[in-house]
Amino acid sequence: MLESNVLRRAMRASTEFARSGEHQQALKVVDDALAEGIRHGRITWIRLLSSHAWILCHSRGDLFRARYYSEQCLAHIPDDPWALYHLADVLFQQGETELAKRQAAKSYGLAMQSETKEARRLVELLTKAWPEVKEWRA
Repeated sequence: MLESNVLRRAMRASTEFARSGEHQQALKVVDDALAEGIRHGRITWIRLLSSHAWILCHSRGDLFRARYYSEQCLAHIPDDPWALYHLADVLFQQGETELAKRQAAKSYGLAMQSETKEARRLVELLTKAWPEVKEWRA
């Protein structure tokens, strides 16, 4: 219970900092919590905080840092379909089309293997963003 409170506080604090325009402080809060999650092998923390940071950076157009957070997540959770989707999105925007296609295809394949509501939502996002994603899996 205590651990989830720490995670919740970090997410809440970083959101508040971002809303008030203090983006560097928002990311510092995330980075500190993410480092603790990595240190203790907390996969849920890594997944949630990386995704949260990706959203904060992507919404500001900071593709370099958005990419960093996707890659950070994938370094610890190589088959995270959402991190792959986030990375593909950034790679397309950065003009790295072939790598982006591979990441999107991998994300799609992993999401298709799952029956969860979250996975179905991801498949919808992938096919909406890149209708030809199914063909990239070959």
